[in-house]
Amino acid sequence: MSYDGLMLHAVKDELQKDILGGKIDRIYQQEKDEILLHIRTYSHRYLLLLSASGNNPRIYKTNYKKDNPQEPPMFCMVLRKHLIGSRIIDILQYEMDRILKIKLECRNELGDLQEKSLMIEIMGRHSNIIFINEEDNHIIDAIKKVNASMSSVREILPGKIYNPTPLGSKINPLTVEKKDIIHYLSQNPKNENGIRFLMNTFTGISPLISRELLYRARIDETLPLSAWEDIQKESLAKEMIELFLEVKRKNYSFETITDHDIFAFSAISLKQFPEGIVTKYDSASKMLEDV
Repeated sequence: MSYDGLMLHAVKDELQKDILGGKIDRIYQQEKDEILLHIRTYSHRYLLLLSASGNNPRIYKTNYKKDNPQEPPMFCMVLRKHLIGSRIIDILQYEMDRILKIKLECRNELGDLQEKSLMIEIMGRHSNIIFINEEDNHIIDAIKKVNASMSSVREILPGKIYNPTPLGSKINPLTVEKKDIIHYLSQNPKNENGIRFLMNTFTGISPLISRELLYRARIDETLPLSAWEDIQKESLAKEMIELFLEVKRKNYSFETITDHDIFAFSAISLKQFPEGIVTKYDSASKMLEDV
């Protein structure tokens, strides 16, 4: 299973619709790598789960409650100090990568309005929840602190400047054009297959979505690019443009695939699987609650 950039994009759209403008009433840290935000809007109350678990990182609206620890961890206390009563003013995704920003308006000790942000990075064992000051981009705190001895590339410590994980040369599939996809296919190493090409070239695309695109384009996933004909490049480019046009239109299809256990979930229709093992949901959060 994979909580990829496309899945996060769908969750971002859902949260923008439901909790934008809402206020944070309560904050709990019920696990060492998990935060639960109680959010109140004009008409509803929501529980928003932020998880930086190495095994199952995610963000979604939940109905599930756990027992709270008797003593809140330090990170939770920092968030409570700054964010109780704060208002959610924006929810953004970094390109199509697995980084979500929840931008908040809050008041300091003097009552002055300030902007701070929660950065949720969904990166497997490197997942994190990082609290930053928007004015100077300095880190206030993080649920997982990373010092120089742990990483020579990126320290995550209070006082350090926050920099998102570098994308390298990867391209946002929401902004790419058909002719560019064909060009990248022609320029790529010829021993690479379609799955590796899609994952190495574009942000937000997991092995599952890569296989779905190749299935829709009727291309053997093991076929090296050196064996692709022009019609196959055209077909993949066409399917990519059509899929991400639906994403831009917010036309999602939330599905899990079950064979004894759930082994895949997606924000798009997975045509590569038979209908009998597909379960559909009407929201990203309801689906993620089950997986």
